Amino acid sequence: PSIDLNYPVDGFNATDIINFNWTAIDNLDDSLVCNLTIDGKVNVSLIASPNGTAVNYSVDDFSEGTHSWNVTCIDNATNVNTSLTRDFRVDTTMPIVSLITPVNNSWFDHRNMTFTYNATDSYLKNCTLYGDFSGSWIANETNDTIASGVAHNVNVNLTNGSYIWNVLCYDYSGDSI
Repeated sequence: PSIDLNYPVDGFNATDIINFNWTAIDNLDDSLVCNLTIDGKVNVSLIASPNGTAVNYSVDDFSEGTHSWNVTCIDNATNVNTSLTRDFRVDTTMPIVSLITPVNNSWFDHRNMTFTYNATDSYLKNCTLYGDFSGSWIANETNDTIASGVAHNVNVNLTNGSYIWNVLCYDYSGDSI
């Protein structure tokens, strides 16, 4: 039999339950049985897999980090094949953002202000500085090459006034804070 892994795709990012989906194809057998292997260990065996039909199987309670998966199928003639192995990542932790400078209720006598923040996450994707610098609450600058645990600076030219700012960060699983 041959096996097509449909989902999750290689490098998929998830937060909890993963729906595994594959299609087993055989030139003679109408129904095959398959084993779902996760991280090198059979997670569930003898899953009925009708020939040419996508099969779903959901698994939860993954630890955070990168995991691998594949499927092994056998037909009635005891022919066995194992699919390619794919990786997926589980990320259940939200990014942590610390606003460093300027501190709350600060007063400055210059127009060029440096906003400094630190974001921490194992799978940090991007961070955006938001502020009411133009009179409306809008995104000012997004950093798509952000390093976790490193202070990041954004320079903004301001007119005299009082301003509010914050930073929104996302990780690859879509978690944000």
